[in-house]
Amino acid sequence: MIALSAYKLANYLADVVQFSGETGSEDVNWENIYGLAFGEINETSRNKCYFCFDEPNDKLNFFFKQSRSLSEANLRDIRSEAEFYALTARAFKGSVGEHLPKLVYYDDYNSVIVTEYVPLAKPIGESGTFATFNMAGKVLKQFHEVCKRDSVAAVWGDKKKWIDEFRFYEPKILRLTDSEERKLSLNDDVYVVQFLSFLGHHSSQVKELRQRWKSEMNGLIHGDADVRNFIQKGNDIVILDFECVAYGAWFWDVAVFIASLLLKTDLPGVPAETVRASPFDIFPCIISFLRGYGIESAEMRQEILKWSGIYLLQEFLLRQEEAIFFKYGLTLVDDTERCYQEIFALKYERRL
Repeated sequence: MIALSAYKLANYLADVVQFSGETGSEDVNWENIYGLAFGEINETSRNKCYFCFDEPNDKLNFFFKQSRSLSEANLRDIRSEAEFYALTARAFKGSVGEHLPKLVYYDDYNSVIVTEYVPLAKPIGESGTFATFNMAGKVLKQFHEVCKRDSVAAVWGDKKKWIDEFRFYEPKILRLTDSEERKLSLNDDVYVVQFLSFLGHHSSQVKELRQRWKSEMNGLIHGDADVRNFIQKGNDIVILDFECVAYGAWFWDVAVFIASLLLKTDLPGVPAETVRASPFDIFPCIISFLRGYGIESAEMRQEILKWSGIYLLQEFLLRQEEAIFFKYGLTLVDDTERCYQEIFALKYERRL
């Protein structure tokens, strides 16, 4: 097992991606190798991420990701991501495959996935126009429509390489056991106490949401469709980071995308703790994204907002140190109609 570093990455390129040239044994410290610029993406994630790009020619651009941990869950996720890219490149190349990273190589022994790297692309949340968000909605919709479970099974056949099946995902907040709730009750944090109170008062609603989830669990979902994983490449949209790909309910991806945008601005009834983006910049993006996906009805938009709240409450459950997730999540679930009236107000619709 190799642990990627600057020097080892250079040799990995030479051995695996088959570049020609010579390197010395000294540490390279991100200097150019074979004319390529190297860098590390510093994220507090469970993966180590590196990139190299061919600045003069814009041809040999690669992104390297390796799991920091050899836990079964991490290895399963990176294998699923590689399998998904291979599947879509083979079977859906002319459709959703055009909006995904291109798999260059997957090393199962070292748990390293190599995909194409887009040097100048930026997340649409940083530079996207309303039209860009509309396009993002269309691309996500296309992914959900193409990757239905029956379609995946039909084209996958006996060509599986690294996994036997994509996993089935259900939000943890919908399946908390009694023992898990008892363990949480030992935490005296004020927001954890309120979270448990929420579960107690909404037990019937949680059951209904679980049934709703199961009824729509008929295709692959991204699993972490945060706006930061949508980038603009020229006039196109590329969706990144499919390590959480699994069978699930399509509306989860839509809800996660919207929740990641809502966290950038103020939500009705939640006091602002920091300087945040103006609703005039965020809410029209949400409207444009939902239009691109084809969600126009008030009823469906309110349901998506509620699921956004469920996602944020789950994030609070997993982290337990981000109070904003609990506050926003609770507001979206308990005061959905008020949030809907504010987010989809005519003054924001007119900006599009």
